[in-house]
Amino acid sequence: MDMKTLVFLMTDKCSAACKICCFSCTPNRKKLLSKERMKEYIRQANEIGTFNTVSYSGGEAILYYGQLKECMEYAKSFGMKSTLVSNGFWGADYDKGYEMMKGLKNAGLSDISISVDQFHQEYVPLEAVKNAIRITEKLGVLSTLTAMDLADGKSSYDVMDRLRPEIYGKDIIVYPCFPAGAAGENIPEDQFIMACKPDTAICPYNNDIITMFDGSMLMCCSQFSRDIPMTYLGRFETDALLDIVENFNDNDFRYVLLQKGFAFFTDLARKLHVPLQGNYCVACHLCRELFGNKAFVEAAEPYVTEEADRMRVRKLLSVS
Repeated sequence: MDMKTLVFLMTDKCSAACKICCFSCTPNRKKLLSKERMKEYIRQANEIGTFNTVSYSGGEAILYYGQLKECMEYAKSFGMKSTLVSNGFWGADYDKGYEMMKGLKNAGLSDISISVDQFHQEYVPLEAVKNAIRITEKLGVLSTLTAMDLADGKSSYDVMDRLRPEIYGKDIIVYPCFPAGAAGENIPEDQFIMACKPDTAICPYNNDIITMFDGSMLMCCSQFSRDIPMTYLGRFETDALLDIVENFNDNDFRYVLLQKGFAFFTDLARKLHVPLQGNYCVACHLCRELFGNKAFVEAAEPYVTEEADRMRVRKLLSVS
């Protein structure tokens, strides 16, 4: 597997404390990745040669603007682009926000995704978001607006309606809210949208390596990732990035999942009499149900190993 994006969830500190935050970030959190270690990972990513993007998120990475900008500049020195996820709070002052974003663009920022919905807007005024959209569009770095939605449909609709006309012509992604982190504690169960069918679910993995703000290295930043041992790849503070990549490629469960999707595992779950729900919020929700289940993983291991070996032999023969 050729890795493309190195992702840093720099901090669990945020300007907001959203009721649906999958990582339960708040203004009172204090975890922050080491700047020097981040730069070392960027250097190692360049040496590996397949990484072309460094992505930053949190929490709210812009709260540590100096560190963020320095790391972007370092990535740019290797020809790597940078992307960012933010709630747009910095748009409260248009001129100051513009200078901040201009600085990041000059440092290598190519794309920014802005989170907008009723939960974020409890903390970030809509005028700040409008300014953030205007600023990033003017600088040519706005990629998407993203929102989390509930079964009542109000979470994304009300905010999008109030953001007109700034949203016209913009790419908007609406995700169903997931029962993870703060959302699992604050959102009534009947408000989760269960539209993902287990037999047709596809892992959305996108050739990323994730560094969490607590130092854990994961294969994805799914809201459920920390509940799934299979996603764990190592430690940011001690492990070389190449070792992290090799750990990824050595796991039979990951190999089969990314080659065949969830159908192999849902069939296996039924064979092993492991109950499944009729539907899930998203594929990541199903992933936690299966691979966060220690009993299922232990029972499934010989079947998965056999399938992985068979697939590798077939691939080898086809190459030969």
